[in-house]
Amino acid sequence: SGWNIPDFDKMTVHQLLNHRSGMKSPWDHPKYDFSKAYTPAEIKKIIEEVPPIAKPGEQYFYSNSGYYLLGEIIAAVTGQSYDTDVHKAVFKVAGMDHTDHLNATVMPADAAQPYIFHSSTEYRPLSQGVSPKAMAAGGWVSNAHDLYGFAKGYLGGKFISAPTKKIQWTANGTQDIAKDGRYYGYGTEVHVNSLVPGKTVIGHTGGGGGFSIDLFIEPESGYVVVTLSNAYAMNRAMSTNFMNAALGLPTRPAAQTAVVRAVDHLQLKGLAYFQKDPAAFLKEVNINTANPGFLEDVAQSLREIRKTELADGVDESAKALAAKLKK
Repeated sequence: SGWNIPDFDKMTVHQLLNHRSGMKSPWDHPKYDFSKAYTPAEIKKIIEEVPPIAKPGEQYFYSNSGYYLLGEIIAAVTGQSYDTDVHKAVFKVAGMDHTDHLNATVMPADAAQPYIFHSSTEYRPLSQGVSPKAMAAGGWVSNAHDLYGFAKGYLGGKFISAPTKKIQWTANGTQDIAKDGRYYGYGTEVHVNSLVPGKTVIGHTGGGGGFSIDLFIEPESGYVVVTLSNAYAMNRAMSTNFMNAALGLPTRPAAQTAVVRAVDHLQLKGLAYFQKDPAAFLKEVNINTANPGFLEDVAQSLREIRKTELADGVDESAKALAAKLKK
């Protein structure tokens, strides 16, 4: 109670868990600052000020705000902070002795420092990109040993029973995971014959602030793959290859991220070549998505490496595509 969010009284826990609440995330607020240590009251105000993407239940939209609210619900039920609850119910049970949140917005000097690649040869540190005081939506600092311990505890039934896992994976029966594809259950992704051929893989990806973290489980074999990188959005292909290798399946060469591939190709071919046919240009580097948001990300990376003319040209294409899609 006490939240000023449109249709708040119509939202259900089910919708919050499988990202159908209609809410976005705190950083969708135009004034959100990743370098600031927000108080709970300030985060609440930010969440309230971000307009919804849809009405509750209408569509899937990944929402960190929804998981913040779930943490608030847990705290209201237990009478303790979410921080205390998760330490007691998860970290202690799994033996996760090196998992916690930060009290600052920068990584400790003895930890891996975060970076982001803008091209295959140009990168910069993200020293002010770590969210302090983690919440139910994430932001915890951990290591591979602790995350592996969590996964083995999860497989071993330390947290939830087998019937409850089925509810989690299928979002209480609303996702038919008998078919091939990628599904979102309650707090977890389910990849059926998509991430690994012929296998159902459970897990989640994470990232932000110059980091990329994956945790994938293949329940049939019990194999667990955990990858952590101090370069943003660089893990997916590696994680898939590790799981394939563990299962005796073929691996594939790991590619750079789509934004990096696009930036490299733009610097090689030039702006005029791109503007002639942006969709065809992107397909040359195996990118089948030409949407305004992606092009804006490409333009931002170009600005970070001071390729202003290229960035302006890509921004023009993004605006033209956005206008075309509105018609």
